[in-house]
Amino acid sequence: MAWLRDQQIDFTYRDLLKNPLQPQEIKHLASLLEREVRGLVNPKSQVFKKMGVNLETMGEKEIIQLINSNPRILTRPVLEVGSRGISGFKAGEYEQLFSKKG
Repeated sequence: MAWLRDQQIDFTYRDLLKNPLQPQEIKHLASLLEREVRGLVNPKSQVFKKMGVNLETMGEKEIIQLINSNPRILTRPVLEVGSRGISGFKAGEYEQLFSKKG
């Protein structure tokens, strides 16, 4: 968020702990980021590691439920700009994303 503020880019922040993503929003996010639902999960997350689950053995519905119940396991931040999106912070990708905005 600091990068967005520094660039004076307006954005809407959503606290996923207070307002978790619903199943259809999780599917939309996966589509926007052009990946499977399991690709939304950050396997390096301490919360995820403590769960001891194997994403490879889980179906999409199970992973959606897992994300909905534990939003901290998502790769964050997630930005949606029009029909494009990005997850994780990579300044170069942010610059590219916002240079195409419009």
